[in-house]
Amino acid sequence: MRWKIVLWLPVCLGLTATSLRAAVHVGTESPALLTIRKAPVADCRVIRGFLGTPVDGSVRSWDYRGTVREYPRTASDGVGYAYLNNDGLHIRLAQGESFNVVVLRGGAKARMYVDVNGLTEPTAREPLARFAGGKEIETVCLGQPVTPGKISFFGIEGGNLADVAFYRVQGGRTAGGSAETWTPGPGSYDPPQPTSKFAPESLCLAMKERYGDQRHNAVPLMKGSGGVASLSLAGGRPVHLVSGPLGAGRGLSAVDLSAKVSGMAGPRVLTLAVQDPLDPRLDLTWIELEVQVPAVLEVQFDIPDQVLPANQPLWLTLQADRDVQLDRPRLDLHFVPREQALPEALAWRQMLLRNFFSLMSEPRPWGAYSKQPREEFYASSTYAGQCPELFLTIDLCHALAPADDLVRQYREWVYLRNLDQLSEIAPPPEPPAGVPVWAWYSRLAWLEVRRITQWWLDERLVPTGEFGGRAGDDSDLYQQFADLPFFEDTGVGARVREAAAGLAELADKERLRDGLNIHTTDSLHAYEEGINHLALMGRWFYGEPIYLERCMESARNMEALTIVTPDGRRHFRDKRAMGWEDIAKSREPKVDGAANPLMWHTALQVADYNRNPRTLKVLQEWADTWRRLMSPGQWATDVEVLTGKVVGSNPGRPLYGGYSTQGVTFTWLHALTGQERHIDPFLHYYRQKQAPLPANEFMGDVCSLGGLDALDRATLQQLGRFNPAVALYVSRDPQPLIQATIGSPRSSQQ
Repeated sequence: MRWKIVLWLPVCLGLTATSLRAAVHVGTESPALLTIRKAPVADCRVIRGFLGTPVDGSVRSWDYRGTVREYPRTASDGVGYAYLNNDGLHIRLAQGESFNVVVLRGGAKARMYVDVNGLTEPTAREPLARFAGGKEIETVCLGQPVTPGKISFFGIEGGNLADVAFYRVQGGRTAGGSAETWTPGPGSYDPPQPTSKFAPESLCLAMKERYGDQRHNAVPLMKGSGGVASLSLAGGRPVHLVSGPLGAGRGLSAVDLSAKVSGMAGPRVLTLAVQDPLDPRLDLTWIELEVQVPAVLEVQFDIPDQVLPANQPLWLTLQADRDVQLDRPRLDLHFVPREQALPEALAWRQMLLRNFFSLMSEPRPWGAYSKQPREEFYASSTYAGQCPELFLTIDLCHALAPADDLVRQYREWVYLRNLDQLSEIAPPPEPPAGVPVWAWYSRLAWLEVRRITQWWLDERLVPTGEFGGRAGDDSDLYQQFADLPFFEDTGVGARVREAAAGLAELADKERLRDGLNIHTTDSLHAYEEGINHLALMGRWFYGEPIYLERCMESARNMEALTIVTPDGRRHFRDKRAMGWEDIAKSREPKVDGAANPLMWHTALQVADYNRNPRTLKVLQEWADTWRRLMSPGQWATDVEVLTGKVVGSNPGRPLYGGYSTQGVTFTWLHALTGQERHIDPFLHYYRQKQAPLPANEFMGDVCSLGGLDALDRATLQQLGRFNPAVALYVSRDPQPLIQATIGSPRSSQQ
């Protein structure tokens, strides 16, 4: 008697199925092959911002703190829009890919559509599929394959959309290539213990993370057909099949699994997973099948092609919901030439590269990585400890395609201080005959900033004026565009002003009250809740009553956040906690300092517009307080409010407190009042022909305000070494300023 596989794919278009079911019966025909092809993902966006965690093959994606964060619970500094309450995941598959099965892990309830026009959920059509939620794994089967331009999920709630995968399930074999047989061998497989805890390529660490710190049922795979006669799967306990190294540079395109399934008659749910051979934390394929026992199992996993590294094994995991036995189990691995596998292999690895980079881009810990052992760097901080998987992926991408331009950019950006050779940078084009050099390169710089701004407007903007960084990061981003509306009333300048007006309304509605941040936080983040944007709107919409009134309201309440001590000092009460709640109930004074000068931005904008006497009085009381506490060699950055004791200072950097926001505030006050005392910490060094950070950066502003007019020419010439604007002022030679604007072609040798 021979065996027959009968495929039962429920015709349930628009309905929900709990699992993909392949009913297998005894028959008189030869077994048929079931092929499960994983459709590669080309792009994944939350609203309009890239986020790779829903499609990275992991249900334990972590953020830069090492905390598991899966959509919609994204990292606090990850992609997030208030628009549509951040609801809307939009996925694009690789060109020409189709699917008829969707597997969602994470327990989320969701509605799935294809080819939605825009970002909002359709109201006049039914979803293609509904996920009921509440189960860690939910599989939906469609009656016919779908070849979408875009797949969209809405109404995501009740769980995480931790990983969603799209499969084309059909009869017959889809992957070719030469086949190599491997079978489970006798004994058990003990994954080599990692030499470091920072080893994402370690099977041992991956097994512990994914399946718990238990005694794993791991079975070695041996080449050839001489393996064990049967393999037992105890209900609920995974069995791991691990091969030896498959050979560097080979292209793996598919894995065939065949076995007779025996045991107590009835249905079994088999979970089958093929782990990523380069990064075993991730799945290339993860799917459930329902099998009627007894049965013959003939399944081909047509995975995204992989180019294998040296010494890395292949790892598959099988699990059944109840006891079952696999008789004569066999794996056939399909290999293709490296060149044939490279396009899919590189595309998958680049997707992961973008994902891991984006998750780490808030703290950017690689900036501290400089020609040191990687283990030492990883151990240096919590943030650096999340870098191994990013670094591994960069190295793998570079090994796959060292000349690929996208890979080059990521690699050189992250490894900047560690590479002996960098790409050449072509200089900008020279000006046409008769065009002044200074005008030509200034225009090129403007056009480049304009191009970058237009990309954000075209790719990330939504009607609320957001770019995907919530009010905190988006309001910061708008500050980078501050010059553009002054260069042009139309085009990009007009678009960015219009978009900023949308964010202003959003911040006023959701993040601010009476010109202050609603949510109490430290001064840096309080400022970023929209106080910064109030001031920018007052500048861009100069004289517009609504924006001016909002700045005035904010400036008035900034005074309420400060305290005047019995000896006449004016301070902010605290640097770690401030906000609207302080208006009703003032908190106990602690330490003034850090980024607190940022909070004066709206007050400075009001004073800049109308020289409001009360605003100027309060600003100068605060500034004079700090000047009383500063002296050469002790440039105060933090002060105990009640005692006046300096508890933080910088010996050689004047007005450096709060990321140089002291320098911004004091220089602006000098511009408003013309009083030299506000910039005296800078002048202390300028008079000595010195310009330590940040005095060098502010020298151009001080110069343009007349603050250097009293210095002799010899001193100015010396100072010109530190700032090209001053060099232009002294010598009338624009060349230093031009070089500072365009840079110079950087040698590939560092």
